[in-house]
Amino acid sequence: MSRSFYRDEIVRVRANETTSAHGGTELSWAAATRSTLTGVRVQALSSDERDGRTTATHRLLGPLNLPLTAKDRVEYLDPRGLTRTYQVVGEPLWYRGPTGAVGHTETELKAVDV
Repeated sequence: MSRSFYRDEIVRVRANETTSAHGGTELSWAAATRSTLTGVRVQALSSDERDGRTTATHRLLGPLNLPLTAKDRVEYLDPRGLTRTYQVVGEPLWYRGPTGAVGHTETELKAVDV
């Protein structure tokens, strides 16, 4: 169910998975695919400054079918007109609304220096 206050738009950045020389899986951001997702809401949660670096944390709210995984990144054009890149932290979680029905998904985003 789309909420009227979910008016933000993000770009999901999904890395190409490759196999390393040692047989492990690596994410290649150079050849990542981008998909625009609408009907979401991005909210600032906190920021932390350590050793002269600031890390911003945001919450992403969206519909039940939000196609994100913990391996994805998100690009978001904030209200100041700045595009920031965030890493999805963990798998999106489903939350119930006041009626008890599952109403939306939420996931945490952390700023990425690219």
